[in-house]
Amino acid sequence: MLFGEQYKHLWKELESEREKTKFLEAEVIRLTDLLRTHRYEADLPENENSGRRRQRTRVLEAEIVRLTKLGKIHRDENRRLGKDIHVLAQTVQTMLDPERERYLSKIAELEVRIRVLENENEVLEKQKGYVSFPQPTFSEIGEEEYSSGVDTQASDEESVVLDVNTNNPVGPEAVSTLGPEGDRPISTVGELRILGR
Repeated sequence: MLFGEQYKHLWKELESEREKTKFLEAEVIRLTDLLRTHRYEADLPENENSGRRRQRTRVLEAEIVRLTKLGKIHRDENRRLGKDIHVLAQTVQTMLDPERERYLSKIAELEVRIRVLENENEVLEKQKGYVSFPQPTFSEIGEEEYSSGVDTQASDEESVVLDVNTNNPVGPEAVSTLGPEGDRPISTVGELRILGR
């Protein structure tokens, strides 16, 4: 149920309860006056129908008590409906508050920025996957460490080694080729490329 329809429904229900309460209060006043008359007539010694009047008085007293309790129930219902309408009106006021609209707009802008940043992060993660770092070779880390868990699988770019003279790709054994001066082996792929160029 929409707020407007719920508000109208509660308001009609409240008006109905108020009318019932007014009727009950008027009825209690009428019966109280009638009870007062019956009590007065029942106390008259010359009245032949005093016993019947007393019985009627007791019935009226019980009816007044019942109507009084019922009136209290209706008044409590009036207060409850009044509170419900007040809360509903405050809720509608909050929903229509321009300041709230401004905050919602700000939140939407932040959500858009978050999505943009997430997309940028995904792009960076993909780019980071293409960044290659020189892998340590057998001559650098020694036989024990090299065979105990070092990943020897390099990327496509890192596994291609260029021959110094022909500039053609050769196998991984070219890594241990002697340098131009013949004094030490070339230990890294990057160094071999630099010397070859």
